[in-house]
Amino acid sequence: APSFGLLSVGLVLYMCGFTAPYTHVVYYAELQGYKKAATLVSVMGAGSTVGRIVCGICAAVVSPRRLFLLVILIQGLSLAWLPSCSTEAELMAFSVIFGGSSGARVALLSLLVCELYGAEKVPHLFGLAGLAIGVGTLIGPTLVGSIFDRSGSYATAFLTSACLVLVSIPCMLASYWDAARYREVSKADLEEV
Repeated sequence: APSFGLLSVGLVLYMCGFTAPYTHVVYYAELQGYKKAATLVSVMGAGSTVGRIVCGICAAVVSPRRLFLLVILIQGLSLAWLPSCSTEAELMAFSVIFGGSSGARVALLSLLVCELYGAEKVPHLFGLAGLAIGVGTLIGPTLVGSIFDRSGSYATAFLTSACLVLVSIPCMLASYWDAARYREVSKADLEEV
């Protein structure tokens, strides 16, 4: 379905930007003079765990597709903020926000696929979504490292990552609209029978 293709493109773009902090925040923090830079990844991991629980609970009340977009928006904005983080408190705050929202994304993806395409298609489409995620994860760290190597600036690399994450939002919105249109056509077909 075209809507799943759009969702896949959005996931590739999103993951290209998403991986930047996990692979580069320690180096960035060390350049800022932060001595315990490795703890930032642990804080992101702890935030991820909390984010999964909180978003799982919220998804019972709020549409997973709305939560998914909110989480991606938070991640994109936090990545845009990262280059201005220079103190320990700012770097920790970034790690908590980004980690929490990344865990939420993990909890929501299967719910999103179910909401858009139906429960019977979740196993197949969730696996294909994993392929898109894998492609983005493969490209992202190398892209960010190359940008840093060429520009000598993590600011440029993180802002590029933020743009990739934020550009994924229109792709996902288009996939939502197309999936909704398809469901309406399918519903009309069923009513004619």
